Amino acid sequence: MIYTTGRISSEIVKKVIRGKIPLLVSRSSVTCAAMNMGLTYNLRIIGFSRNQRFNFYS
Repeated sequence: MIYTTGRISSEIVKKVIRGKIPLLVSRSSVTCAAMNMGLTYNLRIIGFSRNQRFNFYS
């Protein structure tokens, strides 16, 4: 798992996919391109992770 506080972009998703990491979590938002890439490569992406709440994108 990778945890970041910044916005999840397609560039970060590419690096996570290359590293074969199955889960990407952020306190911030996820771009549309990052969501689409996550769906294509079966990467689990969680955004807006705050206070025991989150949005699961793929």
